[in-house]
Amino acid sequence: MLQEGLCHSVSTLVTTENTAIAMGSGDMPVLATPALVALMENAAMMCVQDLLPDGSTTVGGWIEVKHLKSFCRECRSESYCHFNYDRRHKTVFRPCGLSRRC
Repeated sequence: MLQEGLCHSVSTLVTTENTAIAMGSGDMPVLATPALVALMENAAMMCVQDLLPDGSTTVGGWIEVKHLKSFCRECRSESYCHFNYDRRHKTVFRPCGLSRRC
């Protein structure tokens, strides 16, 4: 059963493969915004994965992001996801925070 207040975090190391240059979203060797969004979506999925019925999953339908700080190579980026509510099978996840460790 999905309950409000669930929280999960995931992290990734910024490498050459997930930089803006490699992903084609920019021309700097920093964490690409698409990689950041994927990290956030992964945190949301993992937050509820073990509580969903067999054969069910999560699907991102709308995401709003402000990517205001850069994460240089060899930094570790961590995304926290907080499950807010389930209203007629529409789940809402809000990031609790995004941290950077270099």
